Amino acid sequence: MRSPESWVPSLEKLHKENRDPEVRASLDHILENRDAQDQAMTEELAFSVLRHGHRGLATDFLSAFPSIIDRRTAARAMAAARLTATDEEKAEVINFLSSKNALVREGAVRVTSALVSDPRQILKNSLNDENSMVRLASAEIFAAKSDPACLDVLAEMLGGEDFYLRWRAAGILRFMTNGEIDINPLNPTDKAEIDLEKWQASAPLRAWKMDEPIPLIPLFKENEDLSSWTFARDALAEGPRLEWRDGYLRSSGTGDYYWASPLRFKNYRVRLEWRYDWEERVSNGGLSLGKFTGPPPGDRNSWRRDGAVEIEIKEGTTGYLYTLGAELMVAGKKTKVEVKGRHRHNERSADWNTLEIEERDGSLRVWVNGLLQNEATGLSTDFTTLGLQSQHTPIDWRNFVLEPLPGARVAPPLKEEEQEIEEEIDNGDDEQGDD
Repeated sequence: MRSPESWVPSLEKLHKENRDPEVRASLDHILENRDAQDQAMTEELAFSVLRHGHRGLATDFLSAFPSIIDRRTAARAMAAARLTATDEEKAEVINFLSSKNALVREGAVRVTSALVSDPRQILKNSLNDENSMVRLASAEIFAAKSDPACLDVLAEMLGGEDFYLRWRAAGILRFMTNGEIDINPLNPTDKAEIDLEKWQASAPLRAWKMDEPIPLIPLFKENEDLSSWTFARDALAEGPRLEWRDGYLRSSGTGDYYWASPLRFKNYRVRLEWRYDWEERVSNGGLSLGKFTGPPPGDRNSWRRDGAVEIEIKEGTTGYLYTLGAELMVAGKKTKVEVKGRHRHNERSADWNTLEIEERDGSLRVWVNGLLQNEATGLSTDFTTLGLQSQHTPIDWRNFVLEPLPGARVAPPLKEEEQEIEEEIDNGDDEQGDD
């Protein structure tokens, strides 16, 4: 096995070329904290290039092998892997399946599937791995072979607390069974409620396509009744004026409002399309990340404390962060004030724009029309209540969707009597950790 320092040039190359911010952050951490004297760093370096194998990092890992270092595309790299990787190189990857680091094992599962045309015999023990993410990686590979051995693993995940696992498992099962198993991942589903017997016997299963996108979860659907959302307003604002038009939701902009989603989340990415004409009326809207210890308040001013953060939507400043009682770390410095965007604005007046927010383990990233405008850490890891804001101007919303991230959690609206029970559950989760 190569020494830790021999991996550094390959990692620096991956860092320079990779566009995925999660991957770059992982590589930053490894490169900044490497220690040439620490032999355990070999596993850590492997982890950094393996952990996101399902996003293309498997090919980047393969490109670290000298025999295929000049491969430029994923398809060519995957094909070259089976033809040019030596038996010794393959054995090195397979050895990572028994690593003590679960993230290394997860990545090794995915890269093994790139090196071996049918890796099921090698990966059969990984279906029963103690770590849920390793089990998921293995189940996806068995699903890609239409192998019913994955069904029990996926069905078991539907009853767990991990929102990400439920979402992935539900999407894969729906694809494999042509929609006959169609589960809402927002709530746990007991395995006993799903009839797997016919699929485990002789019913035809579709082969899961590893790059098949799983539908994102709509936070409101077209023409949906939003009476379950909490409405908060300032003292002088009129009542809420929301109306469905041709495929979008229009706010009349008659005051300063928040509409709070009835569900609360941890570890997620949301995407929202918005439109308003700032040439007609100069004002703003936004998306607020509320951190409440009780039900969302009906008073708009109460949203502006308790560690909340607001992402502004306004001409020239969309993507700015406003810390409402929170203290964030930005570029290594603490701040409780406005955090400006990184780039010149790219939003368009009177046209549809996209705002994307990612909140993960206390870190926050904001994209406007695909451009990364803000990044911060230090956000509270409590459940987040998502609030749409309209401030004295008409604004349109559509396609408000959520993607769970690894370790995601979802919780229903918090009632006062449930608050103490939930805090006890959260404390228990923190102590126990992952399975």
